[in-house]
Amino acid sequence: MKKLIISTKTITDPKHGSKSSVLEYEYIKFFEEFGYLCNLVPNNTNNLSDYLKDNFDLIVLSGGNNVDPDLYNSDEEMNDVYPERDEIEYQMLEYGMKNKIPVLGICKGFQLLIVYFGGKLLNKIENHVSNGHKLISEIDVLNNQETNSFHNQGILKKDVPDPLKVIAWTKDGFTEAIIHNVDQVMGLQWHPERQDKDFDKELINKFVNKEL
Repeated sequence: MKKLIISTKTITDPKHGSKSSVLEYEYIKFFEEFGYLCNLVPNNTNNLSDYLKDNFDLIVLSGGNNVDPDLYNSDEEMNDVYPERDEIEYQMLEYGMKNKIPVLGICKGFQLLIVYFGGKLLNKIENHVSNGHKLISEIDVLNNQETNSFHNQGILKKDVPDPLKVIAWTKDGFTEAIIHNVDQVMGLQWHPERQDKDFDKELINKFVNKEL
């Protein structure tokens, strides 16, 4: 099987305050069906370079948590923020671009890509949590597809920074998918692992095979 390395989300025990790095089962199932073994990265590691030593075929920045508003110069307070995770994912992204490994961002991972390349997120947006969306796209595999939606941060299509290109958006103007104009980087605002839809697999295969 091929190998991928994937970031994890942080949860804090409400009773004891202890933190854990976790990954939902759905990611494992989704990517194993693609033929990938998943290697998980904890958010408190000081040895990320050792995790990245293997020859990975794909790097995934997973969902969960919120991007630290300090990274895009916002004074708005957000909960569920863990700067140590953002730093780990920045390093994973940079490693992927430097070593020509495809990087896929999902939900929070999508948002992290936006911020890394200079974009500013809108926080606490409405009608995008637990609501489905129909995609608008010039790419056949994406156009008119229905997706899930679990995010409260986002960015309007008109505000996406270079060198990112918007490849799918919603009727209210929010960005749903991006690709990098040069490097093999793609972000999806929805959760493909939470829905059983053929177009997700087709899209990711096209991305990995440089067919987008």
